[in-house]
Amino acid sequence: MHTNARILFSCFLFLSLLLPSALSQGVGIGIDTYLIVFNGTVFDSYTVSPRIINPSNYELKAKVYFECRNCVHEVRVLGYKLAEKVDDPNSYFVITRNDVTVPARSIGNNGIPVVILFSPHIITKKYLKVYTPEFLNFFIRLVDRKYDGSFTLPYFALFIGEKKLNGLLVADVYWSSFGSLGVTPSVGASLEMTAMGIPLSSFIFFVVIILLLVVFLLKKRGVKLPFKTRKKR
Repeated sequence: MHTNARILFSCFLFLSLLLPSALSQGVGIGIDTYLIVFNGTVFDSYTVSPRIINPSNYELKAKVYFECRNCVHEVRVLGYKLAEKVDDPNSYFVITRNDVTVPARSIGNNGIPVVILFSPHIITKKYLKVYTPEFLNFFIRLVDRKYDGSFTLPYFALFIGEKKLNGLLVADVYWSSFGSLGVTPSVGASLEMTAMGIPLSSFIFFVVIILLLVVFLLKKRGVKLPFKTRKKR
């Protein structure tokens, strides 16, 4: 009984001494913040610069990108999904540097900054992913065998009202001076954005003013209108 206990204790002691050394030789990556928040309007423009840190003894190269959680909105009719509307995050903020090289032992202020520019556009870019019915897919695949049952159309829209996006700022390691990577190290920090575009009431007011101006100019030119206007007595 005592012999078995000594053996177990010896194994535990050996692992406790060995494990920290093994971990110190591994490859890791981090972000110096757990939450990035953007708040503003189409008139605002500013930057946030989270830092990519590397506590390991090896140089790393990583891809940095935004992984959106709520950019896709389904369009359904009678329960059937006809399409998906997809927001383009670049219409609201842009990661100015997507590929970073992080030297070994880059911790704290020595981390590599990734500049994110928050500058919402009045005209935003979106995508419409249309799903075609299966009976049409048969004929389409006679021409294009790789057709997957959908196609995507880009379009532009005025930024009216409020837009909220949330997701992760992700950094994926794709190269290390350590050598071949068994499991690709990756890290993410939460990103939340609330942006205000043109207020709906202001947009309606603007449209009414434009219509009244058009009517006034047409009357001045003597163009007959499809509706009657009251004459002054």
